Amino acid sequence: MNQRGLFTYSAPLLLGFSVLLGFGLLFWAPITYDDIFYIKQSPLVRGPWPGWLAMLSRPMDTVGNYEPGNMLVHRLLYSLAEERALLYRLSSLLIHWI
Repeated sequence: MNQRGLFTYSAPLLLGFSVLLGFGLLFWAPITYDDIFYIKQSPLVRGPWPGWLAMLSRPMDTVGNYEPGNMLVHRLLYSLAEERALLYRLSSLLIHWI
């Protein structure tokens, strides 16, 4: 294998290892900081399904941010993991990686 081929395969692995090394401790950190507004205090995420109109027309949090895509992702993750942070961290890593 030539050097270019080696770099083609090793660079993504090295990047992945570096990200996991730096990000790894956060996988077990509790939900804090802005997640409190987006997840814990948002009835659109934690409450009963309000319908598409409410999801797409209201601000997501108590601060007044309008992010319907982010809100739907948080709602899906909350329905799967509630307040367990691991799934949120993994999805964040995946979204940012892409």
